[in-house]
Amino acid sequence: MTNIIQIITHPGAAHRDEFMACAVILAQEWGGTNAADVAPTAVIERREPTEAELNDPSIYVVDVGGRHEPVLSNFDHHQLDRDAAPECAFTMVLEHYALYDTAVKIRGWVEFAAWLDAKGPYATAEHYGMSIDAFMSTISPVEQFVLAQFESKSVLAAGTPMVAMLHSLGRDFVVGLRKFEERMAFLREHAWVQEIDDGVSAIMVLQDALPDPALGTNVFREELQSTGVHVAVSVTPDDRGDGYMLYRYADDPRIDFSRLDGRDDILFAHAGGFIAKTKAKGNLAEVTELLQAALV
Repeated sequence: MTNIIQIITHPGAAHRDEFMACAVILAQEWGGTNAADVAPTAVIERREPTEAELNDPSIYVVDVGGRHEPVLSNFDHHQLDRDAAPECAFTMVLEHYALYDTAVKIRGWVEFAAWLDAKGPYATAEHYGMSIDAFMSTISPVEQFVLAQFESKSVLAAGTPMVAMLHSLGRDFVVGLRKFEERMAFLREHAWVQEIDDGVSAIMVLQDALPDPALGTNVFREELQSTGVHVAVSVTPDDRGDGYMLYRYADDPRIDFSRLDGRDDILFAHAGGFIAKTKAKGNLAEVTELLQAALV
């Protein structure tokens, strides 16, 4: 990590692509956890790069320059063939920092961003099975406003609110990915599958003192599904109370947690049947009995 960093990206209209790429670069290269840790010599310039800058690995050239050369810190996709797989400066930066696989696994909008930037709104809408009108209605006014502030400046120096926000956004994004990777390693080692009925199983994560106890369980379930293990529910510590949270995946019709409503050991059972919470952390036999009682 360095306290001196220079990023060059294109002028004109700003997009999620280069904005997020800059955020991740700042998070990875600056270190620190808040804006006060950012050196005043850092700068983002929105202009075309020179040939010398493209050949200088200490300068990050993002979404401009016509070259994808991570060893030289160049991350542009506009030179790719029109039939190339969707890729953008943001995904190139994620690949450079070995974050891409985790990001696309848990952040569906990452792949969406690549489609939008590389293929445009009409091809993206078609790929995701949307009409162009439905697609345009999903555009966030918050994102539009933030990008407008970014594009209004030709030079953004450290110490300004925009660069501080980019740094914080990048840190939050990257830290979230790292926490997910750690949780997946934990689940593969400590979680187990408990059969509750013929062909119906539950992911059991009964350890206490886990931050965000349900983190990663859905992706862990997908891994199990790929091996032929059907998982209908998960059991994790309740992050708001003293018991467990029982959660139904994909509205599996064989599970209805509303059937547990009114029991002495149940704190809450949603009328929709997809979630319930126990008052205390019972033993495995007691938890298994609850899951069996929720079977339709």
